[in-house]
Amino acid sequence: MLTALILTFLAIAVIKPWVGEALAPAPPPFPTVASTPVPLIGPDPLADLREHCQEPLGWRVYSRETWLGRAVRTWRSVEPVSRVTGPGDPAIPAVPLGPTVEALGYCSPWTAAERPPADARVTAWRRGDAARGGEGPVLVTLRAIAPDEPTPLGALFAATDAGRELPAGAAGGWPAGRYVFAVRATDWQRWWVVEVAAPDAAPTPRPAGSSTP
Repeated sequence: MLTALILTFLAIAVIKPWVGEALAPAPPPFPTVASTPVPLIGPDPLADLREHCQEPLGWRVYSRETWLGRAVRTWRSVEPVSRVTGPGDPAIPAVPLGPTVEALGYCSPWTAAERPPADARVTAWRRGDAARGGEGPVLVTLRAIAPDEPTPLGALFAATDAGRELPAGAAGGWPAGRYVFAVRATDWQRWWVVEVAAPDAAPTPRPAGSSTP
């Protein structure tokens, strides 16, 4: 009898597991993550300007000159002023250059308040000494030769149309004189002067920011 009960108990245990053994829950399905398209990076709109100005920390006079018989590009720091009485204002800061300036221009900051507005325009004058009988500032016609894509952030100008009946300078470049530059927009302006030396002047030291083309 006892043997029969043991066999019956074992048969029930094989057919029906213990109630206390809970089945492990099925793992939750992995969440579905929507794929995000990777934005395509277009061409750099300032790529052409970078070949001439990079991204300057401040304003610079940019020129292409001849130094000791070699063509070099130079960048000289300048701190332009924002309030002047006109192109004849003696308070405008001046930057001296050598006598063989083939092309002349500037590089501006690309960020913050010193970045020229998108609608800024460049104007230049050749400044005479009106106090000594000169004709005073004369508007100069600027012809941009670089970069290929015009931008108010920087430019290099040829001397071919560098003003009204101006004589050719040394090596056919900008003639000796004082040139006033202004980058202006609505309620925004920056002014500086560039002094191109006479041909018989001593050559200026090569700036640290110079490089061969």
